[in-house]
Amino acid sequence: MTYSAHGYDPDQDQLTWTWAVGQPPCPDPADPSRWPITSAQPSTLASPTSYQISPVLTAQCVWVFATDRYGAVAADNAPLAPADNPPQPVIRVVSPAPADSYPAYSMFQLSGATSSDADGDPLVNAWRIDQAPLGSTAALVPCPTVTDPTLQCLNVLVSGQYVVALTVDDGSTTTTASMTLNVLPDQPPCITMTTPMYGGALLKDDPTAPNPIMVNMVTDDGDPFPNPASPLQTVKFTWFKGKNDRGNLQYVDNGSFSMLNLVPTDYQPGDVANVRLEVHDRSTAVIDAILLGCGDADFCPITPGSTCLVRVSWRIEMDL
Repeated sequence: MTYSAHGYDPDQDQLTWTWAVGQPPCPDPADPSRWPITSAQPSTLASPTSYQISPVLTAQCVWVFATDRYGAVAADNAPLAPADNPPQPVIRVVSPAPADSYPAYSMFQLSGATSSDADGDPLVNAWRIDQAPLGSTAALVPCPTVTDPTLQCLNVLVSGQYVVALTVDDGSTTTTASMTLNVLPDQPPCITMTTPMYGGALLKDDPTAPNPIMVNMVTDDGDPFPNPASPLQTVKFTWFKGKNDRGNLQYVDNGSFSMLNLVPTDYQPGDVANVRLEVHDRSTAVIDAILLGCGDADFCPITPGSTCLVRVSWRIEMDL
């Protein structure tokens, strides 16, 4: 804090200014017997009429003295009562990108690094979840592989509203701030790219060296494919195949793989390979209901008129 003094001399004498700090309460400055004996340290400011006092933890009385050329002195004082400013907690979403709502299965990184204290006091953070959807077991934990102690991670598996609170303590005062995170319901996956591209047209292939059928991309709010951030957390693939429209398609036991190899010895020239793919995310009941609803149809749109599919099919004629 910086104090400034102003004064004049009736005889136009040049005044010499000095400062002092005494014990509270401040007495009547007109009584010289109450003046403090110890002078304050010289001000670090350029102006002699200004004094910068260091941060203090207890109440004090700041004095200023004006002396003319004959040694006559006048004094004034002002009380200094330091106040502890409360800390200001701030919660910030580091990832995913801040939004009004977030997809299901979001992994949140929350930061309290921008919390502050006007007095420069060191802060201690305490995190908690004040509200979570019924059935949620989500917890705030230190983020793995991250050394920043102000970061907390929250992995949500249940949709709904989460209220996260951060309390900061400056040693004498605590203040709390909260943030609401709205997590949307799980959305079914969508097959978006395959090789060859799915469709109703009859494809051609060589029965002696048939090309594999591959899934290139599946979008999903929790389990996309591919998933660079978590390669093992992707949709599951279920394949079926048959030949020449002979009865129902048979399940192929490689449901966890994104590629189906057609075996050359299974086909002769003129055969037609029938292949079907279904994708499942972790919300299996929703996908099972969609697949049940569309029966044996080659394509299962998620909603009427939608181009987003959870089942696709191919018909491939084996021709040399």
